[in-house]
Amino acid sequence: MEHIFHYSRDIIYLLFLLIFIHTLLALKKKPIVSKQILRQLSKKNWIFIAIIIIVIELLFIFFFDSPITLHCVLDHCEKFGLTYSTLFETAPMLLLLVVLYLISFFRDTEGEFHKISKIAVINFVVVLIIGGIIKVIFMRERPFVAISPQSFFHYHALLSHHVDLFMSMPSGHVLRISAILMPFIFYFRNFITRAIFPLVILFAMYCRVMSFEHWSSDVLLSVFITFVVTYCVMGVLISAKKRYKSI
Repeated sequence: MEHIFHYSRDIIYLLFLLIFIHTLLALKKKPIVSKQILRQLSKKNWIFIAIIIIVIELLFIFFFDSPITLHCVLDHCEKFGLTYSTLFETAPMLLLLVVLYLISFFRDTEGEFHKISKIAVINFVVVLIIGGIIKVIFMRERPFVAISPQSFFHYHALLSHHVDLFMSMPSGHVLRISAILMPFIFYFRNFITRAIFPLVILFAMYCRVMSFEHWSSDVLLSVFITFVVTYCVMGVLISAKKRYKSI
């Protein structure tokens, strides 16, 4: 049974790799980077947005992270959080992305759903790369190691076998699910994308905090990162004259 699981996981990884390569090749054939969109992105007040994110993060780090985590400890929520966190691990998320892509591909290759699925594939990879870099920059201690939310920059652990204990910020699980769903939330205006999808992301955030794997500021930063990256990725990949036409 274990061999079947490993083979299935490898097949999912291979399928995603093929889809990612296919998407990159498709994008390469069509020059879709719009100078107008890039100019619009550059006009956004990113400094103000960054200040807001930093202020919110600092408030949580210094005032809310410890009380929220201690509340979870008292309520014995760890088992619940760890159980449902498995839904947002790499293999299930890649499977979700592959299924969405294949459904959109066979349903309507030129349709909006397929175009946003291709954006989700690119967004997934970009978000995880940026998230991984930020993890290494902050090297934050996980809450189950010690209730010390101001514990950062443990670079001494980089070459050790315990490096994952200091990779709390941001949450990879939340990055994965939000990177997949956020392009659909941005574009489609219906009950599923505007109500169900945000609830799924909130549930992932809740599970990661309940499991004592992450601080509340970690999962918040994950959503902030995904929001900004998704906005930029969609801005670069969307035609200025007719949105989504040339993707």
